[in-house]
Amino acid sequence: MNKGLLTLLALTAILFAVAACSAAPTPTPTQAPLPTATPKPTNTLPPTAALQPTEPPKPTATAVPPTAAPQATATTAQPTAAPATVPPTAIPPTSVPPGLYVTGIRLDPSQPAHAQNISFLVSFLNTANTDQNQKWVVYIYRADNPTKINTQTAATQSTFPPGATDIQAQPPVKFGVTGNVCDYYTAEVNWLDINNKATPFTQPDGQKLTKGFAVCQ
Repeated sequence: MNKGLLTLLALTAILFAVAACSAAPTPTPTQAPLPTATPKPTNTLPPTAALQPTEPPKPTATAVPPTAAPQATATTAQPTAAPATVPPTAIPPTSVPPGLYVTGIRLDPSQPAHAQNISFLVSFLNTANTDQNQKWVVYIYRADNPTKINTQTAATQSTFPPGATDIQAQPPVKFGVTGNVCDYYTAEVNWLDINNKATPFTQPDGQKLTKGFAVCQ
């Protein structure tokens, strides 16, 4: 192939290329979107200034005239009369003459039964200033025959110091079965003179003291 033919072919190829380029539509350049205008801010109220603390109103000075102090009234205090001294009440002398008295009788057991030992505890009171020596005995009478001695304790010689003394009579006494549900008795304390004559003891008020009791099955 000669140069002339090659040149012709080259030119033909160039012409086809130019024609192809002319036939293709030219792309329209894409227009970039315009930036959106930022809306202007709406007029807003200016920030409220912080409230300043309200200063309390100053008290109005009111001139108050001074109050005149009341004049002290001169009062002459009258001297208080000293209470009259009351002399102590004199303790009346006891009306109980010095002597030996009986103030109580107790039983042991307190609710005795037939065929049971019974002890009698006697309370004495010596109102004298010295000891007293005395023989004494407890007599027991049936309630239905108060003048006849039913039984008795042994006669006992005792020493009684001033004041109260409790002494148990000896020996204990015992009441046999009588067939009755209960039998009723009276106890009485007597003192004995040198001839063994019995005289009932009295209480400090001068009254004779007896003790009633029952002995049951």
